[in-house]
Amino acid sequence: MNYKEKCAAIACLGFTLAGSAHAQTNVQMPAGANLQIYGALNLNMSNYKPGDVIGGGSSWSLTDGTVNGNYGSRLGFKLTKELRGGLKATGLMEAGYAVDTGSSLQGGRLFGRQVYLSLASAQFGEIRAGRQYNPSNELKSLAQPLPGMAGDPGSSVTTAAGTLPQWVNPGRLDNLVQYLSPKFGGFNFVLLGAPGERVNDQYQGVRLNYVEGPLRASIAHEWNKDRVTRDATNKVTSLAAAYNFSDFKITGGLQRARDLTTSPGNVGAFSNLRVAGPTTFVVNKIDAYTAGVAVPMGGALTTAVNYVHTKYANAGNKLTLGKVALSANYDVDKDLSFYSSISVATGDLKEYIREKRLIQFGVNLFF
Repeated sequence: MNYKEKCAAIACLGFTLAGSAHAQTNVQMPAGANLQIYGALNLNMSNYKPGDVIGGGSSWSLTDGTVNGNYGSRLGFKLTKELRGGLKATGLMEAGYAVDTGSSLQGGRLFGRQVYLSLASAQFGEIRAGRQYNPSNELKSLAQPLPGMAGDPGSSVTTAAGTLPQWVNPGRLDNLVQYLSPKFGGFNFVLLGAPGERVNDQYQGVRLNYVEGPLRASIAHEWNKDRVTRDATNKVTSLAAAYNFSDFKITGGLQRARDLTTSPGNVGAFSNLRVAGPTTFVVNKIDAYTAGVAVPMGGALTTAVNYVHTKYANAGNKLTLGKVALSANYDVDKDLSFYSSISVATGDLKEYIREKRLIQFGVNLFF
């Protein structure tokens, strides 16, 4: 599998069954059953130059691919079983770990990346339940010309008040139940919900996908129902698309987030909504867009450029932050690649963040 195919696989999360692997081992199982074992090791070096106001000199960090990388390190197990009547049962368990420290990621969970059970039918669709990716995260992946790296719209920026995302994308949700419809002329839809279990706010979402030839597009709306007031909060609408012209690929995305809170179980997994810039305030609105292009350079090299722009606001304040990035990936073979990128911040907050300029390079090995 070349890098263009890997990018397409990552961008198509949610259009196909999650958990597909690049280099996987199939374990011999009883008739009708199949067990895939797969994983990735990803490590990168990053150099941060902060803005003049936040201060401090440039610094180096060695981190797992979950930070500035193009693919988080993982170990996964996917069991599929063919049943009568054209049904298929699937169980997936995927653990995330940090190559730089050896520790478990996602808060130390054993299978923090994904773990779910599903029952699927080509005629009726699929029901899936467990810890899974949420739509805003999957649309973020679709909107990127190359996955992750310094140009990732979902990467956080750090001001003196804490961290904030440029694109609302919590990654995964616990207790998530979703129904994925069959395809109808290139379209399919997804319905999502997660009970708050009297601890978290209730989650709901809906998504519409379109895949036909070189075009992939998706729109999603997610929101919470506050566990105390029962009000609708954390309303996030995302739109993303990618079109592959063979010689190059263009991507883009839009996002509108309103009535944001840090309540437990919130759509954005926010722990902080305070931004410190020329003014300091608590954000309850985020508007973002991203656009990019990826160009295969012949052979194993692919380059990309993209731009992300975010506006943080409340009723009386607003601040902007932009990020322009240049990225490259080189495939040594089907399962080993080297990557590098650089990003530079623009906008009102550029001098108030730790990541005014970011340079990184890394290596990714699938197994």
